[in-house]
Amino acid sequence: MGELGKLFYHHIEGACATLPTAYYFVAPRGVVGTLQDLLLNPSKIGPYLIGHWDQYCAEYITSTKVPLTPEIRAAIEGFDFSRVDYYAASRLAKDPHARPALSALFELTPEEAPSGETPAEIQQEELIYIDQLRNVYGEACGRVFLTADEVLADPDHGEHLRLQRTRFFEAAAFSRFHRDNTAPGAVDVFREDVYHSVFEVYLQAHASRLKRVEAVMQHAGAAPIGLLGRLTRVPVRQGMCHHLVNERRLKWMP
Repeated sequence: MGELGKLFYHHIEGACATLPTAYYFVAPRGVVGTLQDLLLNPSKIGPYLIGHWDQYCAEYITSTKVPLTPEIRAAIEGFDFSRVDYYAASRLAKDPHARPALSALFELTPEEAPSGETPAEIQQEELIYIDQLRNVYGEACGRVFLTADEVLADPDHGEHLRLQRTRFFEAAAFSRFHRDNTAPGAVDVFREDVYHSVFEVYLQAHASRLKRVEAVMQHAGAAPIGLLGRLTRVPVRQGMCHHLVNERRLKWMP
């Protein structure tokens, strides 16, 4: 009651312009007794708070006694107390927003990241690695591809480029999922592991730049690289190489 009293007092005093749309108490072992009854019957909370203001709030909110003013009473009476709830430890652990903390503390990994969806049209985020691959394919077959669409229509290289796009978006979906659900920095560590795993293969002499792309893809696919102990999927590891090209850390074409 004292904490709720603070909420309405400081709202009336102007410290917070609006009342919250949701208000949670964190009670790791749960709640019992009167508090449990009130939270299960939120229409009772306002009358209970008003009726027990002098007992729980008047001398709790500030160093001087805070009377239940007409303004505070009106704010309490106008508030929807179904917005008030609590988190026990079990519920808190299941909340999606708790996943990064749980991952950091206990090295827990969430479920498998969702597969990426490859849009039909080339996206802005793809332009760097796609443009380099366009030139790689042109060098390999001795012709100039002016656009990525020309490569996609080519019988020799179109399917290869489509596969690279699939890998790129697999890695993008993986990164987004784990940035929201895994310990901070875990995705960055994964990307560094991919970089270090392919770097020597990338530097080796190859018959052509296309052969270098293929060798790097093959090595990334075979490398046992994971995230917090869980081995990642092959297209994710391969697609991360294209993200490294976007970051200018690798180059398919000078």
